Amino acid sequence: MPIVDIFNSQAFSEGQLHFEFFTHSTDEHVELQDFETYRRIFGVIGILDCQEWKDRSLVKGYEEMMKETYPTAVVTRCFAFDPPENQADNASGLIIIPNIGNITFYMSTMMNDFANEVLTQFSVIANRIQSLEVLESPIPVTNMSPQFQHRYDPQRQSMLATENLRKRTPARIKKLMGDFYLLAGRLPDAIDQ
Repeated sequence: MPIVDIFNSQAFSEGQLHFEFFTHSTDEHVELQDFETYRRIFGVIGILDCQEWKDRSLVKGYEEMMKETYPTAVVTRCFAFDPPENQADNASGLIIIPNIGNITFYMSTMMNDFANEVLTQFSVIANRIQSLEVLESPIPVTNMSPQFQHRYDPQRQSMLATENLRKRTPARIKKLMGDFYLLAGRLPDAIDQ
């Protein structure tokens, strides 16, 4: 049964979402991102000074560049400050921040939209996870330590590995769902998982 936007911020008004901002990322623990969701980069926000970057062709490829650099990011935005008067938002994620009015209010609105999109994508990811029959280990079974490998002959090792993965999958899915509830600021639901 598909879940419809279970991480929506309106469904749990007491939750809080805290952003952690980085200026770069490393692939140090990339193999663990599927099991330790807090390590994953879900969103990327670029900052652009329109006066400094006159060449708009650089902005056109922003989304493709972000997908290549941050493949786990499900939401990307580029906030452009100090725009010329004729500059407008475009469909590729460039959002013009006007020089007039209350910039704090405008940025708050943009961050709320960004957070809402991240939470919506949590639901999409959760639906995919819950439909998996087998959830692979981050470390392949073939990388078992020698003390355990000798217990299985090579033909049975593959079959046993698949059986073990099938047995572990329901608990792994519950753990991941709990992680997503925690990331979404929904502690009671995370505890229920």
